[in-house]
Amino acid sequence: MKQSFLLSMMVMCAVVAVPLQAQTTTKTGTTTAQFLKIGPGARAAGMGESFSAIADDISAIFWNPAGLAHMSRNRLLASHIDWLADIDYDFFAAAFQVSGNSSVGAFATSVAVPEDEVRTVEQPDGTGERFSASDIAIGFSYARRISDRFSVGIVGKYIQERIWSMTSQSVALDIGTLYQSRWHNLRIGITLSNFGLPMKLAGRANLIFADAHPFIEGNIETIRAELEMEKWEIPLNVKTSIASDIISTQALKLSAALDMVHPNDNNEFFNGGVEARLLNMISLRTGYRGYGMKKAEGGFAFGAGLDLGLSQGLQVQVDYAVTDFGRLKDIHQFSVGFGF
Repeated sequence: MKQSFLLSMMVMCAVVAVPLQAQTTTKTGTTTAQFLKIGPGARAAGMGESFSAIADDISAIFWNPAGLAHMSRNRLLASHIDWLADIDYDFFAAAFQVSGNSSVGAFATSVAVPEDEVRTVEQPDGTGERFSASDIAIGFSYARRISDRFSVGIVGKYIQERIWSMTSQSVALDIGTLYQSRWHNLRIGITLSNFGLPMKLAGRANLIFADAHPFIEGNIETIRAELEMEKWEIPLNVKTSIASDIISTQALKLSAALDMVHPNDNNEFFNGGVEARLLNMISLRTGYRGYGMKKAEGGFAFGAGLDLGLSQGLQVQVDYAVTDFGRLKDIHQFSVGFGF
């Protein structure tokens, strides 16, 4: 029975991966709220973002909320990324056990773009004004272990993007499942991320004065009007993920993971990575992200981590990762987690 179930799951993963070879068109550039694609947690980044089937720390609230049900203690996480073009990305999360089988959590994501001058066609050197842009996402999660091997989790979140005087909002759901077998700790995860409403910009810059009937003399020529803006979908994706412990001893634990990602704005692609954990304290990681993605920049990732057990049961986890983005240079990420 166990072997037939595992075989069925492997076949399902292979079927999901088949379209990678046949996909010829993409919808690149057709979704908004792109910051939702940035993955927090240097541990996951160091494994090439192949983390949805591992999902055994608090960053699971982003990668696969079902993993929160398997936490052995309450946790906090703070993560910072020096993103492209001097953009700062910060992520904060907290998760707490409410029973032996369930947990709740919350997170906040902030993306800050440096200020710049307002330029127009008439004044290309600047109008004397300055503008900035920022993105935020705030969410709450609930995860429950249905059995000793299977768990589910859900995240509800509010999303906002702002540029100068214009803003757009949306709400979305993330849903995840995680199955853990006893054979080499094989884990299979399926997640649906950013299932939500489209977004549309609105604000002061959208207001104009217009002449409703420019070819009629004597009418009111300065009617206050609002430009009609298009709605844009947010970056929905479905992931099928597998992970397994290749080696598991007191001195060394070697895990491998593979994520198969189906987004609504690009080709299907793979993320893969490995993690070597030494003496249950030092971790070394590497991976590759975006294999199969159209016109991807870079892909290789490397990382390291240190887990320290302090007094009174306090655990501190410090992680670092660097990801190659090709012509866009390297991205560095730091994260610090606490367990208590």
